[in-house]
Amino acid sequence: MDRAAEARAAGLARRVVPYLPARGRVLDLGCGAGHNAAALRRLGRLPVVEADVVDLSRSGSIVLFDGERLPFSDDSFQACTLFFVLQYVRRPRLLWRELQRVVAGPILVMQSVAARNASLGWVRRSDWLLGPAGVQADRALGYFSCPGVAPLWRVERSFSGENFRVWLGEHGMRADLLERGPWPVGPLGHDLYRVEPVAS
Repeated sequence: MDRAAEARAAGLARRVVPYLPARGRVLDLGCGAGHNAAALRRLGRLPVVEADVVDLSRSGSIVLFDGERLPFSDDSFQACTLFFVLQYVRRPRLLWRELQRVVAGPILVMQSVAARNASLGWVRRSDWLLGPAGVQADRALGYFSCPGVAPLWRVERSFSGENFRVWLGEHGMRADLLERGPWPVGPLGHDLYRVEPVAS
């Protein structure tokens, strides 16, 4: 299972690395088991700090936070990555405010996105399979044994390209689409965005 996860992470990191700064620390928020952070370290040759609401990290080096307040000082990072995280965030406005505080550079978001609103059912199934169902399967296989983890993966929302931008706007943010990413099944993309505050 690790080998497949590492190969997937390497593919995702190859897409993200060109948009990272040449130097400085990167925050991987919602790092999960840490495969994406490891791939970013290897391919981007930058220090990457892993942070999540629960410790599933394979590296043994993770900063835990409550999902809202980040335990870092202002401008601690030159970039931030979020890989398939936003569907689980319960209070996004607080999280965006914290990211703007601790990240001095780009906030890069990789997100499962339907091609159009009519295809949202595909995204909901994907989010459920890779979230709640995937967590239960991983626990059953002994991949991790943290009690009480499954509720943290409750899917709060699913996105199309259209409603993703609307949702961000409701929380004072905007997105620039950097790359559309293919997905092997259905009308979905693993799209890469740069997210930043709406100019006031």
